[in-house]
Amino acid sequence: MTTDIKTYKQENKFNSRQTLIFVLCLIAYSCAYLNRLHISIALPSITESLGIGKENAGIITMSFFWTYAIGQLISGWLGDKISPKYMIGIGLGMSSVCCFVLSFMNTTLGISIMWALNGIFQSMLWAPIMKVISGNFSGEKLQRASFGISFSLVIGHMVAWASSSVFDMVFENWRIIFIVPAVIVAVFVVAWFILFKENRSEQVAEEKISSSENGSGFGFLKIKYMPTVFIILMGICLTHGIVKEGVGTWFPTILKEFFKITDESAIAVLIIVPVINFAGLLLTKFVSNKTGANSFFMLTVLYLITVVSTLILYFCQIIPLIVLVLIILLEGLMYATNPVLTTFIPVSFTKYNCVSTIAGAMDCIIYVGAALATFVTGIIAPETCECEGSIVCNSCGLESCDCAVKICNACGLEVGGDWSGVFLFWLGTIVVGVVLSLLLVYFNKKQEKTEK
Repeated sequence: MTTDIKTYKQENKFNSRQTLIFVLCLIAYSCAYLNRLHISIALPSITESLGIGKENAGIITMSFFWTYAIGQLISGWLGDKISPKYMIGIGLGMSSVCCFVLSFMNTTLGISIMWALNGIFQSMLWAPIMKVISGNFSGEKLQRASFGISFSLVIGHMVAWASSSVFDMVFENWRIIFIVPAVIVAVFVVAWFILFKENRSEQVAEEKISSSENGSGFGFLKIKYMPTVFIILMGICLTHGIVKEGVGTWFPTILKEFFKITDESAIAVLIIVPVINFAGLLLTKFVSNKTGANSFFMLTVLYLITVVSTLILYFCQIIPLIVLVLIILLEGLMYATNPVLTTFIPVSFTKYNCVSTIAGAMDCIIYVGAALATFVTGIIAPETCECEGSIVCNSCGLESCDCAVKICNACGLEVGGDWSGVFLFWLGTIVVGVVLSLLLVYFNKKQEKTEK
């Protein structure tokens, strides 16, 4: 028995070349966050130093969002046709150029253009990385590599937010926040081109459907049931983007309104989020082990847990502590679901020779959902007090009481507000996701039967 275990571990251990490829891909996508997330730290300083309003600041952030979403679709298709080594290297390198040039801009238009270009080049990364992983690993190694690469999300967030916060506090100059990461990532790009070696003769152990029959890219749609599976997948990605972005964006606001934390405490939120992300990834691993690594069933299990959590949140929102715990749980569940959609499911399409295409299309729709979340949640979120006026209870008129709703004397707006509309929006979206995930399992089984 001991010998069998040792043999199993030895057979499923990465060889030196696979280890190098995995580490390079992990660092590459972690570096992508260095050139992406610092905008959230720098934006307040940008608006103050350049004298631009919140609307213009919104234009800057949205410029990245849309070009990244559209670019994912294009890059995913290209990733199955051209070398991922050059797509990833050029994408990261040009992303650094964009961030470096942006640091010298002094207008909303200039910053928006460079940030939009950054979105295009950043979109050249994830889908080709999935192509590299699926092309260099198979079987148990592929499962381990797929799960491991998801930790770039945690590493990238922690390093990006920590470094950007330090640069902001030490230098008090938003331009430094863009320059330093750009230089660091540029150095890594040089290492990427030197160390990454493509081995075109290496074949994955899994049997692939002949490219002459189905081609690459979207050729898999010619197969029976695959168009239905693809459409359902896109619907699930839309629901995931809506809830993930909704929870992630409004989490700090909800914390502030329910627990009255100050702006200076925002750094605590930045520390909490990566920890939640890490816990979510561990949950993914746990569910993966329990479900035999069936990506579609795993997705359904995670969605069912999420819908129960959101249901409790909706009916127990009058208790602040429960709101805090459940929002944190939702955040973790969204990051547990994320690698299933962006990693595990795309690599399951290896045999159709369309991993990059699927990864790009799914990431694109997730970001479309995120755009909808930003728009819809902004409309239905309560308008609450942000001034320094005295606070009295709307029910008893006292400044200090245990009632749920309180009113600011200065502006007349609610303090805390009623978030039930937002929670109901999340709940309805997740319910749709559960239905779609069940349909996905059903049609995927029918597809597997036709291939036997």
